[in-house]
Amino acid sequence: MLLPSIVNAALSLELYFKSLYILDHGADFKVNGKHSHHFALLFEELKVSTKQQLLDQFNSALSSRDNNDILMCKSSLNMIVPKDLKTNLVQWANVFVDLRYAYEFTEKNKGKPKTMMFFPEISDSVYKTIIDREPTWKLA
Repeated sequence: MLLPSIVNAALSLELYFKSLYILDHGADFKVNGKHSHHFALLFEELKVSTKQQLLDQFNSALSSRDNNDILMCKSSLNMIVPKDLKTNLVQWANVFVDLRYAYEFTEKNKGKPKTMMFFPEISDSVYKTIIDREPTWKLA
């Protein structure tokens, strides 16, 4: 059940980021004229003010969270866990494509661990930024 939940989490992040992109640009996000799932690239194309708001939201969320799980991952799994938004977006960006067929993931990406942390902090940051721009979109 872990892989499907990660795929769904990545898809929800993608949709949040695409909503924000539409608010910024009034158009769908595309790479080389084609639709893309790569929301780390999308992030780079957001307006400077939008990126700054996202960075501020994310950094605020990280500063107030309990980091015991991060310390555990670092020590028990010997992993480096990035604490900046851009690096985390790169880790999450292709998950929908890479993990939706787990057997392909293991063959294509063997030995390439992903530190997929901070989903709640990323999704909350994007959601708050969207609602700041479009208050009528707030979830009930």
